Amino acid sequence: MKKFLNNLISLLEASDKSLIIISLVLLVQCFINLFYPSALTKQAENIDIVFRRSIAAIFGYFISSNFINRKQKQNTSTQNNTDTQNNNDTQNISNKSPNISKNFQIVFVSIVGITSLIVLIIARDFVSIFEGDLQTIDLLKDLVSGATGFLMGFNSSKNN
Repeated sequence: MKKFLNNLISLLEASDKSLIIISLVLLVQCFINLFYPSALTKQAENIDIVFRRSIAAIFGYFISSNFINRKQKQNTSTQNNTDTQNNNDTQNISNKSPNISKNFQIVFVSIVGITSLIVLIIARDFVSIFEGDLQTIDLLKDLVSGATGFLMGFNSSKNN
């Protein structure tokens, strides 16, 4: 599994790797705020809104077809710029890349969805939820719903 994840991550662009790191930091921040609430000032509330919007936007990018389409365009342009000797190697990589990108989408969306679901279960059953936590709860519900919808849509589009 570790080798599989390393292979997927090694094929990602630097911007995608950065987005993953940012999204993980934002998710951890949301979880911390949920389980260790503090008195919110108006400024802290505004910052939390930016956190929630950012994680939702990043998650939307990774479940969108733009992520896959960008990878396919990059591989096509790379293939057109190579010489004849390297053409076979590039073609093999570009033939595999859409599948690798789709696999990455599935892994990333699954991790975010499952983690959000576990945190929601813990919050529901073991933690007192305060009024200030409702926006974070809404975000986590949206992430679980988005992940479920993506994975169901991916399976149905694969069968067609």
